[in-house]
Amino acid sequence: MTERPPFASIPKADGDQYHHIIPRFILRRFQVGGQMSKKERQKAFKRTGKEPGDVFFYNIAARTIQTRPIATVYGVMNLYRDVRSPLNVNHLEEKLSRLESNAADVILQMHEAVDKDGTFTITRQKLGGLRQFLFLMHYRTVALSVSHANSDHPGNALIMEQLKRFGESLALHTSSEIWLHFLHCFLDAQISDDGASLVKEQGLATYMELGPLPSSVDISSTPAAVYKRQAGMFYLAVCQPADDEEFVLTNSGLGLWEGLSEQCHIHRVFVVGPRLAIILRNSLVHAQAISLLDSTLAYIPLPHPTCRYHDSDFPAWDDDLTSADQYRMSEQDQFTFQITKLTSQQTFDVNSVFLLNGNDGGSLTFASKKSMMKTLERYIDTTSELEDPHKSRYEPALHQLQAELPQSPSPLTQAEKLGGSFQKGGTGSEAEPPPSTQSESSHGASPSSTAAGPHASNILSKRFKKSNNRIVNAKLKAEAISPPAPHPSGSSQASASQDRWDPVTRPISESRTIRYSDRHTEALDELMIGIIIKEISFSSQYEQAYRLYTLFSAVQPPTVHPFARDCDRVLSCITSRFEELLKPPSRHVRPQHNASSPVPRPSADQQRWDLLITILGDMLGLGCAKNPRNAWEEMANGVVVVGLSTWVVRNRPDVAPSLHLA
Repeated sequence: MTERPPFASIPKADGDQYHHIIPRFILRRFQVGGQMSKKERQKAFKRTGKEPGDVFFYNIAARTIQTRPIATVYGVMNLYRDVRSPLNVNHLEEKLSRLESNAADVILQMHEAVDKDGTFTITRQKLGGLRQFLFLMHYRTVALSVSHANSDHPGNALIMEQLKRFGESLALHTSSEIWLHFLHCFLDAQISDDGASLVKEQGLATYMELGPLPSSVDISSTPAAVYKRQAGMFYLAVCQPADDEEFVLTNSGLGLWEGLSEQCHIHRVFVVGPRLAIILRNSLVHAQAISLLDSTLAYIPLPHPTCRYHDSDFPAWDDDLTSADQYRMSEQDQFTFQITKLTSQQTFDVNSVFLLNGNDGGSLTFASKKSMMKTLERYIDTTSELEDPHKSRYEPALHQLQAELPQSPSPLTQAEKLGGSFQKGGTGSEAEPPPSTQSESSHGASPSSTAAGPHASNILSKRFKKSNNRIVNAKLKAEAISPPAPHPSGSSQASASQDRWDPVTRPISESRTIRYSDRHTEALDELMIGIIIKEISFSSQYEQAYRLYTLFSAVQPPTVHPFARDCDRVLSCITSRFEELLKPPSRHVRPQHNASSPVPRPSADQQRWDLLITILGDMLGLGCAKNPRNAWEEMANGVVVVGLSTWVVRNRPDVAPSLHLA
C-alpha cells in the first residue's frame, strides 16, 4: 500500500502500482515458514531490496501448487487508479490504505485474544471502521470492478437506464469510472448517515441484500443504500478453527456469501488468517428458523457481542429519538466479543464453502501442508458429485501434497463416510446427529443443506461408476412412472389441510405397512447423474423438470433422498409464502385435486415455461431461478416451479389464468 502524500496539492507520480485485493497483513499470516515481525521484514528488505515472504498458491487452472511472493499475489495492476484525479491518481488507494491500517489493528487484537481468554473489546468507532473495511473487501475485487457498475451486465438489467443516466450526468463514460465513483462514495465517512436517511425516505426497511434496488431509488443514492443494508442486517462474530486445523484462503475468501433464506443470504465469511475467520450473520437468523434455511453454517452458534454504553449499562432513552440515537452512536461505547471455537466438523464446513465455490479461474492458499491435505482428503471423499461435479479440480493438489508429506493415514469414521450431513453444525459430540435430522419431516432442512445443494451420501458418488445402461434406464423409468397426486410439498401422505410448518407425522400402522421401492430413489439418482454428465437430454427445460418432478413425487418419504428432501422443504416454504400473497378465494372457488399438471406433459412449449419461471421467480424472490449457480440448483428450481404451478391449478383455479396456467 502507498504512503499518505505529505502535500495533497502536489501531483503524484502516475507510475503503475500493484494493488492487492487480499491485504498483505492477511497474506502474511499464511507465510511459508511462519509470519515475520515488522523488524525482520525491514531487515530482509534492506538486504535484498524486495519485500520478503511467500505463500503457498494452488492455481486451479494450472492444477499445481506453487510458492508466490506476497508482494505480487492476489492483486492486479492499477485497480484503484483514478485518471480523473490528475493531482493524485492513487487517492482511492491511499484512503483504502488508511482504512486497512485501522482494521489491521483490530484484527491483530482478535488474533491476540485467540491465544488468551478468547474475548476482546473494541469501541464503536473501531467496530464501525472494521465493518466498513469488511464491506469494501468483498466489493473491491476484479470481477466486481468489471460487472458491478456495468450497465450491460445481466445482473444490472433492471437499473440499466439509471446507470446510463448517472454516467452521463457526471461525464463518466465507462463502467470502470462509475465503479471508481461508487468506491469513492463507499470510502466517504458520511455514507452511514446517508444510508440511514435513504432507508427511511424510500421505505427500504425491509429491503434485503439480494436483488437490485427498487427502480424508485435514485441511482446516486445506491452506494449509501447498499452499505446501509449490510451494516443493518448483519451482526459480526468471530471464530477460530478446531485444534490442529486451519482455515483455507481463496481468491474469494474475503466476503464470500453462504446460505439462503426466503429473501436474502445468511452469512458473509471473511478468512483473515489460518486461525481466524470473521462471519457476518443475518440478524434474522434465530433458533426457531434454522430448519427453514438453506445454510450449512446456520447451526454454528455465533453469539452476539455485548455492549456497554458510555458511562452506563443501558442507553438513555426518552421521547427524543434523535438524542437517543446520537447517544447510542457514542464513539466511547464498547463491544465485547467472545470468539467461538469450532469443532472439527464446523471447521470443515467453513472450508467446504470456499472449496465448493472454487473455479478454474480461482486459487487456494494455505499455511500448513498437512492441514490442507487432510481437508482436501475429506472434501473429495465426502462431497458428492451432485453437489460439486468438478471436485476433481482439487485432486492434483491432494496428490502433490501426499507425495511431499509422509503418509500417516487417519481414515474417516463410518459415520463420516456414510454422510457428513448427520454431523454438520453439531455443537456437541460430532458423532451425534441433531434431533431434527432423525425426524421424517418433509419440511425440516437438513443441516447439510447449502446454497449449492446438500451433501449426498458417499454411496451416491459411487453410482457414477455404473454403466451408461442404468443411466439410460433412468429416463425410461421416469417416463413410465405416473406421479401420485402430491401434497404441495411433494409429500403424498400429508393432509392438504396440515400445517406446512409442522413435521409430517404418520400413524405407526401406516408406516409399518407401506414399503416404498428403492427403484424410485435409484431412478432419481441416475436421472440426475445423467443430466449432469450430459448422458441424458430432453427436448425442453420443462420436460426435464417434469420428469424430475415425477420421480421426486414418487420418493416417499422425501427425507430418504437428499435432493427430494431439499425440493420438498423449499416447495413447502414457497407454497406457504405464495398462499400468503394471495387474497382469500371466493366461496365459489372449489379445489380441483384431480386436475392434471398445468401444462401438457412433456410437450410444453419453451416460451410458456420461460414465462412461468419468470413470473413465479419474480413473485417469490427466486432470483437465481433463471441463472442457477450449478446443476443441482437448476434441477431443484425446475421441480419447485412445476410443483407450485401444479398446486395453483389444483387449489387456486381462480388465479391460474393470471399466471398463464390455464
